[in-house]
Amino acid sequence: MYQLGSAGSQTASLLFCFQGGDIAINFSQVKSNVSVADYVKFIGIETGRNGKIICPFHDDRNPSMQVDRGFYCYGCGEKGDVIDFVSKYYGISVCDAAKRISAEFGLSEDNTLPPAVHKESEKEMTPREKKSHLMQYLISVEKELNNWLKEYAPGPDDEELHFLFASASKNIGYVGYLIDTLIECITDEEINKFILQHKGEILL
Repeated sequence: MYQLGSAGSQTASLLFCFQGGDIAINFSQVKSNVSVADYVKFIGIETGRNGKIICPFHDDRNPSMQVDRGFYCYGCGEKGDVIDFVSKYYGISVCDAAKRISAEFGLSEDNTLPPAVHKESEKEMTPREKKSHLMQYLISVEKELNNWLKEYAPGPDDEELHFLFASASKNIGYVGYLIDTLIECITDEEINKFILQHKGEILL
């Protein structure tokens, strides 16, 4: 049986969207706080008693999309989590979808950006300030991932991995790589090159 919000989701193993050192959108926080069922109710899509809705992604005459934590359409095969749903529903990127959900459900202090890395001031940061800003964030992410690996480690009776454990397992090595690479960036040119290389990147 298909496990909603697990394998097959475009963002099932995504940790955050890294956008040039200004914002890092925490995908796991969005997905752990808002389900697809929550979102379709929020935008006024009627859900039947069986948890199905009319699929918005194909010409659906009878409710064929199952929604709960994630979604799966038995008609067209579309599936994923809440970020996937919002991305496809509005035709926007997964980064923009995560930001939209965060704002709509009040997951951010200013109701416009998710809790993550914000600019310390309106003035443009220097490359060295951006490096320090990024390093602090990446270290905090690495610490959070290690906590997830301990807290959500599967027990002997668990049939499937907790999505936070799966996300941490897949992301921990790459986050460490980013930290090591950023440490080696000494000059402004090297720092700017690192930021440019990873701007808008989805960490897998």
